[in-house]
Amino acid sequence: MQPPTFLSAQDRQLQSPSISIITLHLRRQQHTRRLVESLDAHTTLPFELVVVSQEADAETRAFFRQIADERRVRTDRHGMTVLFNERNVGTAAGRNQGLRAAGGSLAVLIDNDTEVSAGWLEPLVESLKQDPTAVAVGSMILTPRGRPQYCSHYVVERWGGDGSRSIGLHMDRHFDADDPAINQACEVPWYPTTCLMLRRSCLAGDELFDEGFALAEEDKDICLSLRRAGYRILYNPASRVSHLGHPREPVYAAIRENLSQLNRDRRLFEEKWSCGVINESSRRFLEQSGVSPEQIALCERISLFMKVVP
Repeated sequence: MQPPTFLSAQDRQLQSPSISIITLHLRRQQHTRRLVESLDAHTTLPFELVVVSQEADAETRAFFRQIADERRVRTDRHGMTVLFNERNVGTAAGRNQGLRAAGGSLAVLIDNDTEVSAGWLEPLVESLKQDPTAVAVGSMILTPRGRPQYCSHYVVERWGGDGSRSIGLHMDRHFDADDPAINQACEVPWYPTTCLMLRRSCLAGDELFDEGFALAEEDKDICLSLRRAGYRILYNPASRVSHLGHPREPVYAAIRENLSQLNRDRRLFEEKWSCGVINESSRRFLEQSGVSPEQIALCERISLFMKVVP
């Protein structure tokens, strides 16, 4: 793999903040800009920003130079480093690049199609500060309409009577964001890297993420690896992040929805851990989401990656 090139808008001789925020960028400039602006507007703790760009053309480099210039005008508190890959190296490899470049003792992995809200970071820091056995903690992830997309109720792990194991998402009903059922900090079996803070001192070596995963399942994989090492994964709903989701731009959708690669990632995970992947939605959940009966029937017939359950 060709090493990435750098754009740095911070003085590396200065003491690095204890928190690094790491995001991946591919094509969606508007999303990346909105994330950076929300981080600067709603983050009071000092942090450094590390962006791993999966493209390095002249337009992308100019975009990040502009972002760096805007941040210098907007704030003088936060540093920024951008790593440019000449090609898309994949999600897991990109996250590893960001972690190697980061200087903080705590690292937040956050998708670039998210926006943070006031007070989002402190609960994550406090969770890891209070529990030395915890190595990761995730935020409540909200849809643009303010409904929980990922929360403690949806992330599940199951054991069969024959010793079989499966892990993933079970979406059975909608919640209000303030529903007491999902507003208790707790331990979870895994959590998506949509917004996940990691304690870097507990991570082994440079290759935190298995770079065999190109698009998916790397979050489940790292959580199981950390649990196997004796650590706990936490959820703290006091931290809330909105997930905008990717637009139906054809080129980007073709990358993110590559069914053959998604299937390879799933098979790799299942073979590596002897563990099935759960991706279930109940009929009630789909109906409440506005999915038509015809679309639900189609999902029931073609259940490649999402299973419809009663």
